[in-house]
Amino acid sequence: MNYVIEKLQLFLYQNPWLNLLFLILALASIITSLVIYLKSKKEKKPYFNKRSFTLIQDQLGAIEDVQILFRGKPVRNLTLTKFALWNGGRDPIYNDDIAPTDQIHIEVTDNADLLSAQIVYSATQANNFISNINREQKRISISFDYFSKNEGVVLNIYHTGSDNNIVLKGTIMGVSSFTKRSPHEDPLIEKLEPIILPVIRMLRKIRKFALLFWPLISIFMTIIIPIIIPFLVMDAIGKFVRRVPTEFKLGED
Repeated sequence: MNYVIEKLQLFLYQNPWLNLLFLILALASIITSLVIYLKSKKEKKPYFNKRSFTLIQDQLGAIEDVQILFRGKPVRNLTLTKFALWNGGRDPIYNDDIAPTDQIHIEVTDNADLLSAQIVYSATQANNFISNINREQKRISISFDYFSKNEGVVLNIYHTGSDNNIVLKGTIMGVSSFTKRSPHEDPLIEKLEPIILPVIRMLRKIRKFALLFWPLISIFMTIIIPIIIPFLVMDAIGKFVRRVPTEFKLGED
């Protein structure tokens, strides 16, 4: 038995390409399992995105005889915030999933005032999204029957604050929190940056001495590349899984 094991070890040692093939097959197996898991996993994933546009600034008040009024009151600042809410998970979110004492709503915080809000997009009428505005409480309540994967709603919110004054609140049972998601954000890359960036900086510093330290660099790269490649592959898959549907990009690329 030992003789057979020794022969097998010798065969593998003398055939590095075979070892590389085994490594590729192992990685392919892991990636395939990950894809199958992500496709079969059912969970609620409430995402939101927001983008604000300043329509009127304080400087307008300096222009003589120019005044903007809302219900008889002067408006010195006016901001339009496009707000998107959608389900990125495979498990539909139902109205019964919302905590009765903490309904889904959008608040305008601090000293900003809520002027108006309306739904400008809904994936399907069957979702039955309805928004109710309470200017005194500076709050927009959002109700619905259900919304499935990549279904949701987009609102235009007019207020006197900034993007930071628009806050989404509410509790969906079984979900820890709402996740902000925009086309320019990639959570996985953000988590890897503290690891990858120091490595890149180090390689830039020692590139002048690459010939002297080439053996050490080769050993280092032999260790680090097999670690990084799976992350890059998972990131490529994750970008497809985490992509923001076109309807909720709010004009962003």
